Amino acid sequence: MPVSRAKASANYSLSEPCSPARKARKEGDATAALAGAAQKLEVIYEVPFQAHAAMEPLNCTADARADRVDVWAPVQFQTSSQPSLQNLRIETGKRLLSTPTFLGGGFGRKGAVDFVREAVEISKAAGAP
Repeated sequence: MPVSRAKASANYSLSEPCSPARKARKEGDATAALAGAAQKLEVIYEVPFQAHAAMEPLNCTADARADRVDVWAPVQFQTSSQPSLQNLRIETGKRLLSTPTFLGGGFGRKGAVDFVREAVEISKAAGAP
C-alpha cells in the first residue's frame, strides 16, 4: 500500500529525535551567538520520500575467455567488492579484469557482486560475452 508524502512527513515528525552526535571539533558558542542575534530564521527543510531502489537494473557484461575474465559492472564499492571478485578469479583460475562503470544509484544493492558472478557463469556457458 503506497504511503502519501503527507503521511510519511507526519510519521517522521512524530519519531524520536536522534541522540546527540559526537563532537569532532567545537569552535565558538553557537547558543550564545543565536541568543544575541538581531534576526533569527528557523526553517524546516523536507524532501519527498524516496524509495531506495536502483535507478537502473542490475547489469554486467562479462567475457570469460580461455586466459582471462573481463568484467564491466556498476559495482557500488570497488574496494570492498574486490574480495568477492578475487574469489571469482581464484575459482576460475584466470586473470580477472574488473572495470567499474557509472552507477545509476546503487543504495547498497550493488555492494554485493552476485550479479557479476552470474554474468561470468553465463559467459562461460555461452562461450561469448
